[in-house]
Amino acid sequence: MRGIWSRLLRGRDRGMVEVGVAFGGALLVVGAIAGNGVAALAVDMSDGQAWLPGQDGSVVQVNPSTGVAERRLVVGDGDTSLSIAQRDGALIVTDERSGLVTAVDLAALIASGSRATSGDERVLVGGGRVVVVDDDPGTVRAVDPLTLADIGKPFRTAHPITDAVVDGDGDVWVLTDDGELTQLEYSDGSGRFRTEERRPVAGAGPETRLVPHERGVTVFAADGGAVVQVGSGSDLAVTVPALSGSIAAAPHSPATLVPASVTDTGQVFLLSSGSLLQVDVGERGCTRPGSPQVFSERVYVPCLGTGTVMVLDARGKRAGADIIIPGGGDPVFTADEGRLFVTTDRDGRAVVVQPDGSTGMVDLGAPDVPEVRVDREPPVTIPAPDRGKKNEDRDRSGDQGRPSPRPSQDPVAGSDPLPDPLPGADPTPGTNPQPTPGADPTPGTDPTPGADPTPGSDPTPDPDPTPGTTPTPDPDPTPTSDPDPDPTPSSDPDPDPEPEAAAATNISAVASGRSVTVTWNAAPGGADEYLVRPAGGSWTSAGTSRSLTFSNVGFGTHTYTVRTVLGGTTAESAASNAVTVVGSPGAAGTPSVTGLTGDGSAVDFSVSWAASASNGAPVTYSVELSGAGRTETVTTTATSLSRTLVCGAGNEHLCGRGAPGETRTITVSATVTPSNSVGAGASTTGSANAQVVNAPLPPTPENGADVISGIQFNAPGLYDDDIPFTVYVSLPEGWSATSATCTVHLQSSTGAQTRNFDCTSGGGSFNGMTRGMSTVSAYVTRESFTSATGSDTAPPRNTWAHCSMATGICTDPVGFDPTDPDVSIVPVPWSPTDGTDEPILAAGIGLLGVAWLLRGIRRRAETTDGLTASDPTPTTTGGSA
Repeated sequence: MRGIWSRLLRGRDRGMVEVGVAFGGALLVVGAIAGNGVAALAVDMSDGQAWLPGQDGSVVQVNPSTGVAERRLVVGDGDTSLSIAQRDGALIVTDERSGLVTAVDLAALIASGSRATSGDERVLVGGGRVVVVDDDPGTVRAVDPLTLADIGKPFRTAHPITDAVVDGDGDVWVLTDDGELTQLEYSDGSGRFRTEERRPVAGAGPETRLVPHERGVTVFAADGGAVVQVGSGSDLAVTVPALSGSIAAAPHSPATLVPASVTDTGQVFLLSSGSLLQVDVGERGCTRPGSPQVFSERVYVPCLGTGTVMVLDARGKRAGADIIIPGGGDPVFTADEGRLFVTTDRDGRAVVVQPDGSTGMVDLGAPDVPEVRVDREPPVTIPAPDRGKKNEDRDRSGDQGRPSPRPSQDPVAGSDPLPDPLPGADPTPGTNPQPTPGADPTPGTDPTPGADPTPGSDPTPDPDPTPGTTPTPDPDPTPTSDPDPDPTPSSDPDPDPEPEAAAATNISAVASGRSVTVTWNAAPGGADEYLVRPAGGSWTSAGTSRSLTFSNVGFGTHTYTVRTVLGGTTAESAASNAVTVVGSPGAAGTPSVTGLTGDGSAVDFSVSWAASASNGAPVTYSVELSGAGRTETVTTTATSLSRTLVCGAGNEHLCGRGAPGETRTITVSATVTPSNSVGAGASTTGSANAQVVNAPLPPTPENGADVISGIQFNAPGLYDDDIPFTVYVSLPEGWSATSATCTVHLQSSTGAQTRNFDCTSGGGSFNGMTRGMSTVSAYVTRESFTSATGSDTAPPRNTWAHCSMATGICTDPVGFDPTDPDVSIVPVPWSPTDGTDEPILAAGIGLLGVAWLLRGIRRRAETTDGLTASDPTPTTTGGSA
């Protein structure tokens, strides 16, 4: 009984030890992983605005909470195809047809900057950074988010760029067509990109695509059938032979759920929580999947040509019904403000996807959405004419001494008369200087109701006329008593009352070159004269004609108004249609070339010029740049640009390359030609020179230089008697200045040997074999120079396990315990390179392995004890003694 309890207790103790070791290992592994960023918290600051591509060259702001379109910005004409990059408060709009990129200042709702791009250039936004990438020649430029002007020095690659993205930290990841992946961090202090990491990706090439995360990227290498994740905290590499074809990758995703579509095979690949899933969406009706989007732990796959979106969960299963896009067309995703918006260029409506997967609709083209134009001058606003005013003041030269018209109502009988006398009248003091029809002009007398003096009669009527009769006209009227030229309609009609002017109608303006012809329909009732003026200008008489041509009209937009003059009255028409007078632009200022530098492979510089006169239409500048043996043309609406001209083969001297110590002159010229919708203006040219002094020759090598950087002894083969070694050579700068041949001399117990190598290589590694406990030495010679000798002693052969070919007997290395069990080592596909958490992670994995071994030993011991208790015959469970 005591033996049984003893064995049980020993088993329990062993189990507790196993649990403790496993728990400690798990803590270390979790700590290492958390240190690598798994537990990091990503905070995306909300700006409360979601911008979507609209119709006819516009982008529309949508309130994510209400799903209502609140504002429309017009950033192009109707023949545009707009794409939007929005992140961290920046809104960048690209016209895919023209290549014009516009930055929108969301605080002021104006175009804060624009930039013309070529077909090989693209704008990337992320992590508060905006960069422009040129695939060939491979160039990465940091630009100002508001002005889109270059800042700092560009980064150039030796090979064309296959793909480039910006992760959530603002780091730029660049993949070149030779399969090299580079991580760049822009330093505002130095104004340069700093290389954080550079590594080759096996199987990557021109068809490879990148997906950025909050940290790091995932590489879908369709050229070699591999998926690699780098920089996200836990690097991995997976071989995927089925990954081949045209890749449409997600624009951004979390590192735990990364999708990409193979458009021509109907496949979607998901890197989900470390596992790679292949989903055949072609069998489900989505034969041409486009670039997918990750939202709320679901994957939304656009099915090109069908106007639908397929919804998948993280396991590749359907997560809901397909989304039908209004108007058909290929879906375009915009993820912002906790919503996913799906739009198409065929319809003015958008589908809104909520975090729970439910959907709604937003009318982006609603007519009541306020509209703001950001890419052109604001339209001229014409105030509505006051149709109640008939008697405006006008040029007295057309009045010919007529009295100014008076107000169109009479004073009440018996009230005070109007105070101002009419021009040309000589009123008698105490009399009414401006008689009113039907009123008695003699002061103190009451007018007789219904009486109306006939024009030309004595202004003093019969004091007691018979009601209903008309006074007898006076054959010699008093000239100082001029009757009112504008009788009040409320008075009794006079046989000749004077007619009133009416407004002309259908005012039309047509521009032809610098002339504008205005035509109109005749005013009802006719006119003594028509006057015409442009908005803000002065009146010009057209006589009684119904058209007038203005010559040498200023550039810009104009409207015209026609005034009808009839008797002593006038009336103005509504404004005509707006016409624009446009001419070819004026010459730009002489371009200034500044910041000219060359490094022997390329020339960097900036060009600026004074804007030309637009002459009525927006101006575009064509800038021809010459230098470095190359000529290229850049089209822009800005008045400055920064550029890099890469030297072609044989033209390196034009970029400053020369013999050591030699001075080279580099030259760049720029010709600026403005143009608008009418044509091109005059060109202006400027140039600049700069001197580049090449570095002098490095110092001549000296005898006794220390070039042997180390000697390393490596593990021999199990049946090898000799120990392999490696000698490392690192040449100083002076040794590699010419193409002379260098020789490394190796001495070991196996004899002396020499190896020749090119001095310009900077050194290398050289291998050999030696016996245990023997000395290995090495030195390098070049022409008449000899380096210092480096040496080291090999460890004894029994440092490693050894088997004799003759006897077949194997001996263990020193310190090897023959009772230790065998351990299988499974290499990590791709271990992190920074090494920060490797010791902790290795220790944690080691403890977990020890716990597993202890459990195996305990189980085996329990089995052995059980066999011993039931069978007195001992059973051997280990190897031979």
